[in-house]
Amino acid sequence: MLNLVVIMTSTEPFLTFKEAQAELEKLYPGQFYISLYNTTELDNDNKVYSSCVEATKKADFVFINIHGSLSFFKRF
Repeated sequence: MLNLVVIMTSTEPFLTFKEAQAELEKLYPGQFYISLYNTTELDNDNKVYSSCVEATKKADFVFINIHGSLSFFKRF
């Protein structure tokens, strides 16, 4: 199983990633585990942030997609 963490700003194509996640699960059941986070939730919710930190420790790959400035991801 490939364990992925995806972090992006809430303005990025968040729904597209959710759709891709569902499609991967349909085509390759149990082969991918994707933890999807947006920077607004990470900045405003301590539980979500803690969950993300733990997920990144276990991840095979972490994808961070932030367009613009880091004002969207203050805890980075």
